[in-house]
Amino acid sequence: MDDIRGKSVLVIDDDPNLLKLVARVFTQAGAQVHAAPNAQEGLHLFSAHQPDLVLLDVMLPEIDGWEVCRQIRQRSKVPIIMLTVLDQDEHVAHGVECGADEYVTKPFSADVLLARVRAVLRRTNFLTRLKRTAPDT
Repeated sequence: MDDIRGKSVLVIDDDPNLLKLVARVFTQAGAQVHAAPNAQEGLHLFSAHQPDLVLLDVMLPEIDGWEVCRQIRQRSKVPIIMLTVLDQDEHVAHGVECGADEYVTKPFSADVLLARVRAVLRRTNFLTRLKRTAPDT
């Protein structure tokens, strides 16, 4: 099974308690965690560290998570999981349209978040392997 161990994870959320919680969960799972309390810091850390996965809150000060997702997606195909209290269908659809690969609503359990992350990483790794083995046309 694909795992989180050894992966680099960027968490962008303005809630310091959630940042600490998610950082602890992913560190215990063996990931390297970079945490940003706002969009500007998150985009800087993204450029500096090129993480394997981004966990992104929607409701950030100044620049919202939708725009951060768009900006990251313009530069990279890194998996992005939105973490948010916005749970209506139109929010989920908007997140996916902005480029998110998964959408997790708060509150969430650590086990469910880790399972969703593993699933996204499995899909990403599968597609990467598929591209490597596809014949050139």
